Amino acid sequence: MKQITKIQKLVTECDRTLIGIMKVQCPVYVLHLSYTTKENDPFYTIDRAIMHYIEIQPNLNTQYLSWFLGMEIDFIRYRIEGVLEKEGMLISKEREVKGNNDKRKEYVYEITPKGHNKYFNERGERPEIRVNNDLVVDGKTLGLLPKCIYQSNAEITFRYNQDIDTLPHKPLLNTKDESISRLIQKIEKMSRKEKEEYNIDVDAYNFTVEQYTPKYIKGVYIVFSSDAKGKYKDLFFEEQFVSIESLKDGLGKYYFIIKDGLVQSNCGYSRQLEKNLSETLTHFYLQEIELLLTTRYSLTSISKNEYSYNQDNETFPLTVLLTSELLINSENKRQLIADARKGILEIQVEQGGMFYIKAKVDDSLSKLIEIDTKINKWKERNGIIDYQFVGQELGYTSNWRKNLLHLERLNELEEIDISRFIQAN
Repeated sequence: MKQITKIQKLVTECDRTLIGIMKVQCPVYVLHLSYTTKENDPFYTIDRAIMHYIEIQPNLNTQYLSWFLGMEIDFIRYRIEGVLEKEGMLISKEREVKGNNDKRKEYVYEITPKGHNKYFNERGERPEIRVNNDLVVDGKTLGLLPKCIYQSNAEITFRYNQDIDTLPHKPLLNTKDESISRLIQKIEKMSRKEKEEYNIDVDAYNFTVEQYTPKYIKGVYIVFSSDAKGKYKDLFFEEQFVSIESLKDGLGKYYFIIKDGLVQSNCGYSRQLEKNLSETLTHFYLQEIELLLTTRYSLTSISKNEYSYNQDNETFPLTVLLTSELLINSENKRQLIADARKGILEIQVEQGGMFYIKAKVDDSLSKLIEIDTKINKWKERNGIIDYQFVGQELGYTSNWRKNLLHLERLNELEEIDISRFIQAN
């Protein structure tokens, strides 16, 4: 719901009419990389100071070292015994110390070659290490995705829902595939700033791809909108419109259909192969429209005069005329009233998303909606409805009982009758 609100705001800022929102799967490859980079352990400088102290003073005075570094003695002991010793940077040995009159034993630390390599390089820099990490790339082009995806908490899933679309991944021969090689060459040439923008380690180099996994990014939508200049299909992710190569070429082929009374995505599949579908937002059959509306309002039938469908309309392709007659015949009156209030029908799309139908309201229904609004306001002020409401707001001589029945305000009718016939006596 939050995403839909963001999309509505963005389309309004573009001065367009929002026609619909459709969930789409974005195929990606997760490349499992190996590369060389700088040691990034946040405790490296502390451990380095400890190791240099031990080189000078193998017979460690932990109390003095903790005071010298300004840290708790328990933390210093943990770094020495729990980290440096366990990782093979230090070994403790027992040695004999001669005194004036006796001999005694003491424990000293010895720095291993591994410890020297890591903490005693000539320039005092962090050592280079080989690490593994993942990089998400376009599943069709093997190119990098929009920067906003790398800077977000995008959810990536193995799951492929064949009911949403039919976009496959680009087949790859192996980790040495030409497409992968071109991408690695591009990354190697990136500046530190560019790497940072794509959430790649800025110190990384000498990349290799060990494996790759096909997956999908969730939270990508196609936004259908229109204005006086034309119709638009844009990709949306989180806060903005984006361009994703794997979806760009086939974007025009997506449109809304109605099947079994449900608004659905055509999943990018169309039999109209030769037709330019870039401005085709919907492809509805009249009998399916009627099934959609009669199902929504629990009607036995709906007249063709009560809706209009035009694919080429500058705003909404589908409009429904809501009347008091429809309300009377409806067994889902509150849904019809809610749609009339909004002036729009918000229809859930089967695969995810929303489709919008313009609602026109005739005068007879508008008057009933006014009565419904008066009921809500009265109840907000007074808690319950009573016969006094009829006199002040509707008029005793009006067809108020009939109108409340049309509005399906049965509880309110009961409250009025109780105040009129029971409490009054």
